[in-house]
Amino acid sequence: MKKTLSVLLAGSICAYAHFGTILPSKNVVEKQENSKISISFSFMHPFMQTYMMLEKPEKIGVFSDGKVQDLSGIVAKKGDSWVGSFEINKPAMFSFFMEPKPYFEPSEGKFIKHLTKTIVEGYGAGEGWDKPIGLKAEIVPLTRPYGLYEGNLFQGKVMYKGKVVKNAEVEVEFYNTKKFKAPSEAHVTQVVKSDELTIKGVDLFFIGLVLEYVNPEKALEKVIKTIDTKGVLFIVIQKNEGTSFVSKTKYSSLTKLAEISKEVDEIEIDALIQSKNMKLIKREKVELTKNKFFITLEYQMKE
Repeated sequence: MKKTLSVLLAGSICAYAHFGTILPSKNVVEKQENSKISISFSFMHPFMQTYMMLEKPEKIGVFSDGKVQDLSGIVAKKGDSWVGSFEINKPAMFSFFMEPKPYFEPSEGKFIKHLTKTIVEGYGAGEGWDKPIGLKAEIVPLTRPYGLYEGNLFQGKVMYKGKVVKNAEVEVEFYNTKKFKAPSEAHVTQVVKSDELTIKGVDLFFIGLVLEYVNPEKALEKVIKTIDTKGVLFIVIQKNEGTSFVSKTKYSSLTKLAEISKEVDEIEIDALIQSKNMKLIKREKVELTKNKFFITLEYQMKE
């Protein structure tokens, strides 16, 4: 079965594909006095900047903090689109979505439904933009989809019924408000193919003094999924007794690392890894100074 999804980009030149669009007045809200955003829901040709009449969608809503809020009551018809306003009232990710009524496309001999979403960040929330929101089909970003410059590369994964889809055809168009003229029709609607974008079968995964700067539980859960059944996970963590993680040196820039580092709990990390069907095969302690030492942990998959 051929699956085609569409994505709208507003950053490069890309005639005649139909796109559901959700356009907020801003994608980042940082100040309370600017917390109310306007938002429009449309059905259009982004490159040609022509609109088709959009019947009121079956669903209009926003997903935030694991909950869905129905927004169908806040929108009103304006021209061929539906518009409304929304208050960004807390530090969170707000994923606005639209599920329109299906329409028949004679050229393809089938009914089509455009599931559309966009993301607005509230007050530096920072997390959640890379999570699916439960639409039947959606593109989940691998690149944060806001705060981008011209020339940045956007990546995402195509999901259908909660599973990553390989080899899906994805159509891309430039939102052409500057009325650029395309040199050919191929430059209007661009086409890319999706991939699973996963790494598997890793023989050796080395993590040296990294867990102190990230969320170790989340990082290890992702890492362990990539390791081959006979692969090895090798970890180095630093233990400190009565001193800071980063030693004092003449390089003042290194002291900034101390502000973002945190000591890793070896017992908690070991329990997490062993709960993922791995066994500890070797542990060593390497003394650095009288107050600092490395702990090396070597794991292998249980048979």
